[in-house]
Parts: sequence; structure tokens; C-alpha cells
Amino acid sequence: MPPLYIGIDAGGTKTEWLARAGEAEAKGRGDGVNLQRDGAEHTTEVLAGLLTDALASLDYETVGGICLGVAGAGRENEQADLADRLRARLPALADVPLVVEHDGLIALEAAFGGESGMVALVGTGSLVLARTEDGTLLRAGGWGARIGDEGSGTALGTAVLAAVAADFDGGEPTALRHLVAEQHGLTSPADLIRLVYGDGLAVQTLAPLAVAAGESHDWVGTRILKTQANALAQRAGWLVAQAEDTLTPHLVLTGGMTQEPYYRECLAEAFLRHLPRWRIVRPEHRPVHGALARAQRAK
Repeated sequence: MPPLYIGIDAGGTKTEWLARAGEAEAKGRGDGVNLQRDGAEHTTEVLAGLLTDALASLDYETVGGICLGVAGAGRENEQADLADRLRARLPALADVPLVVEHDGLIALEAAFGGESGMVALVGTGSLVLARTEDGTLLRAGGWGARIGDEGSGTALGTAVLAAVAADFDGGEPTALRHLVAEQHGLTSPADLIRLVYGDGLAVQTLAPLAVAAGESHDWVGTRILKTQANALAQRAGWLVAQAEDTLTPHLVLTGGMTQEPYYRECLAEAFLRHLPRWRIVRPEHRPVHGALARAQRAK
């Protein structure tokens, strides 16, 4: 009976797992998770549930390897701690090769294998990650919502709220005010305050409103999209300058926000403006396939 391998792509909005034993495959989805946002305890709970589902999905004799690409898990000590927590939660994994990586690395693996190239992850958060021709990893962005995450769903949602506040103050009128009102029953500045500072608002859920406003030719919505796309693409330009011509000029745009066609066009335009000799390519595989490939090499 063939060994079981499991790959998990855990992003801020959703998670995916993919299990393979020989020719048999199984897959599933779960809630989003981010180690910095949600903390180690909750992250462990979510990932342990996914692993439990994956372990029960196929017939196998042994588990050959597991790789989890986890948003917010960019530091080695955090990765080691999360791996230890998962082994403690699931004792059957005590002796199983188990790798925890940042979700950007599995996206890079899915896009280019071990070859050179760059990925821009644009989801709840954002990050630009590249591998040079000699295998060196370079990154820009990924600082989190408080000081970065340019171009991300969170950054777009925050800009939407600021634009609505400006409209209430007598600034530029924008369709965003009406779109937020429809989504959240907002009719006054007091409602906006309750929405922003009350419990439970996931700011990234407002990002599609910026896209809708841009598509309807609302200037404020369009400006938000183009400004945020440019800020992220600028970081890619900085990264390429550091690499000094050691990068293969291929770029993959991935993450939930790149599934919005209008915003993807804004991103592509911005990246090609900052990286004029580069080519935007479509990856052959999803990031979860990159996690599975890493699981199959885990030791």
C-alpha cells in the first residue's frame, strides 16, 4: 500500500488540502487562517482539523510527508513551534516528516518548481517572493496590515472605508458610500463608526466593493485600485533591483484578489510598468500542489 502525502495551503481567507496515496487523491477546504492575525492556538486548531480530514480521506500504510504553507508563518521559530503544536495535537504524526513554511514558498514551488521566477501573492495580505537563478530567495512586502500589505484585500477594504469617511466629510463623492450602505445598512457617520470600530468586521470583505466601483467608472474606486496595485508593484521593482539581473523575468500573480478580472488587469498593468522586460505567466498548478510536492520531498 503506497504512503500518504498531504499538502496544505492555508491563507487568510480560505484553506485547501490535497492528499495523495499512489494514484489516489482527495481534497478539501476549510476556514482561512493567518498565524499573526489568529495566533498559534487557533491556527493549530484549524490546521489540526484539516489534517484529521486529510488523514481519513484515503487508504495508506504510512504517512510519507506533510507540508503546510501557512500565511503569517514566515519565521523559523514560529514554523518550528507550529509543527511541534501539531504533533502534540495529533500524536500519530510524531515521527512523520512535517514541514511548515510560509504560504508564499508553496506558491513559488507551484509556479516554477525549483527554477527562478517571481510570484506576487495578492489575497487578504500581500507579498512578493522570488527565487534567483542560484536558488537565493528574495522577498518584499508581507509586513502585515498595520504597516504594509499594499494591494491586498485588507488594504483595499481599508481604503474603501477611508473614502466613505471622506465622502461624509464633504470630500469627493463616491459610489463606495452607497455600496457600503447596501452591504452594511450604513446611513450615517455614526453607522460608519460602529461598523469600523465594532466587533467582527473583516475589512477585506469590502475589497470587492472597490472593484465594483472601479468597474462602474467611479473615479475614487478606480484610484484606490490603481494606487494599491502600483504600491505592490513598486516593491517588486525594488526586489528586482536587489537581484541585479539574477532573476528569470517570469511573474505569476496569485491569490484571491487576482481572481477579480478588473483588479487583475490593474495589477498586471502596474507590474509591467515597473518590470517592463518581464512576462506575466499562468502557473500550471495551484499553491496546494506546491505544498504536496514539498511534502513528497520532506525528510
